[in-house]
Amino acid sequence: MKLTPAQFAFVRALIEDIQNYKTLSTFTLRRLIVENNDYKELLNEIEQLRQTIGDNFFNPVREKISRIHEEIIVAVENRNIK
Repeated sequence: MKLTPAQFAFVRALIEDIQNYKTLSTFTLRRLIVENNDYKELLNEIEQLRQTIGDNFFNPVREKISRIHEEIIVAVENRNIK
């Protein structure tokens, strides 16, 4: 049993989210824990998760990230000491 291209893209999005953004809940990520390194069970869980949260779960995060611009704010305090 192999990953389909859609599943592969989904797993890549999961990895990117886990490593960089951490938007998925612990409850969701726990679904990917399988006992005895059962590859078939892991693939089934990946497919169920993909059907539950959708292939495009990460798109809203990517859109927000693309709109974020880094800004530097400099504050100057004016003290009139008499």
